[in-house]
Amino acid sequence: MLTAGFDTSTQVGSIAIVENGAVKAQETIDTCGEHVGGLLPALDDLLKKNRLEMRQVDLLAVGTGPGSYTGCRVGISFARGLAFALEKPLVGVCSLEAIAYGAGGFSGTILVVVDAKIRAYYYGAYRRAGGKIEVVEEPAVCDIEKLGAKKIENAILIGPDNVKLHQKFTELFGDGVEIPRRAFYPDAAYIALRGEKEKLTGKYDRNKTVLPIYLRPSPAEIKLKEEQQKTG
Repeated sequence: MLTAGFDTSTQVGSIAIVENGAVKAQETIDTCGEHVGGLLPALDDLLKKNRLEMRQVDLLAVGTGPGSYTGCRVGISFARGLAFALEKPLVGVCSLEAIAYGAGGFSGTILVVVDAKIRAYYYGAYRRAGGKIEVVEEPAVCDIEKLGAKKIENAILIGPDNVKLHQKFTELFGDGVEIPRRAFYPDAAYIALRGEKEKLTGKYDRNKTVLPIYLRPSPAEIKLKEEQQKTG
C-alpha cells in the first residue's frame, strides 16, 4: 500500500510517502501559511524523485488540526479534492498527535501546545507506547491560566511555539516539565503511517468528508464579535 500524507495546520507544511509501514520520503514546505499553491507540485515532485506516479497512490492521509484555520482548510480541501480525483480513500489524523510523535522515545507525558492566538492555546496530552501514540487528554482549547494549572510531572512540552514562548512556558510549568528550545511541527510521515493502519482496520472516510478540528471561533470571528459588543 502506497500512502501520501500531508499536514498544513502550522506555518511549516509537511508531506511524506509511506509504503507498507516504511517511510520512503519526507519533506517540509515552509511557506508561512501559504500552502495552497505548493502542495500538488511538492507531492508530485516527491513521488517523481522516488520513481513513482500519482496514480500509484492507494491512500491519502491528512492532518486535521487544530491549528491555523486557513492552513487546515487548505490541506483538507486539497486532500479531499485529490482523493476524489484519484478515486482513493482518505483518512484524517489529529495534527497534535502528529506533533507528539516528534517526542521520540520519551516515556512520560507528552504535552502538545500550540498558540491559538487571541490569548488561547490548543492543548493535548499523549503518551508513547512502542510506535503508537496514546491519547491521555483529548485536544482542547484553554487560556494561559488554565494551561498553567496543568501541573504534570515527568512530562515534555513540545509544539511549534517552543522557541517564541519558551520563557512563558518555563514560568508556567517550572522544573517539572522538560521544554526543549526548538520548534516541533506535525509529522506527515506519522500521519501517513497512522492513516495506513486506520485503512487496514477499515476506519477511513469512504465519502471523503474529513473535516478540520475546530475548537473555537476563528480570530476574525472573535474580533468581529468583540467589535459588535463594543458598538452594541
